Amino acid sequence: MKSVVGRLFARQEFRASWLIRVAVLLALLIWLGIGLIAAAAGGMPMYAFVSIAFFVAFFLVFVFYYWSMAYVVDEYGVTIRGATDFSHFPWEDIVHVKWSQIPLGGYYITTKRGGFVLSNFIRGRETLVELIIARAGLFPV
Repeated sequence: MKSVVGRLFARQEFRASWLIRVAVLLALLIWLGIGLIAAAAGGMPMYAFVSIAFFVAFFLVFVFYYWSMAYVVDEYGVTIRGATDFSHFPWEDIVHVKWSQIPLGGYYITTKRGGFVLSNFIRGRETLVELIIARAGLFPV
């Protein structure tokens, strides 16, 4: 979590926890190692290399996703940065925060343009939820 001072509200960035980022990177490295061992051993059937390539691609996607994912909170709203895109949700568009029923989902934030899931893998997730509730004016009645 980073803060930048000098604005009306301090800009804060919430990223995936190191535990999940290291876990997917380690899984990628293990599958790359298995691929190298299989190539060096020789005589492996083609379907073995296809299976290994699948898992390398699978974990490569997750490495890109978790290493680039960030929730940025500033005076204008919440911006979700991903590996290939970003979405911005102004404070006035956020209408509801509830616990998600999706496994490992965390919280579901409803906005006027849809919604987004606040993952359990985010470091400082409870602080982020409290910031969203406070700045969007969603205090309980």
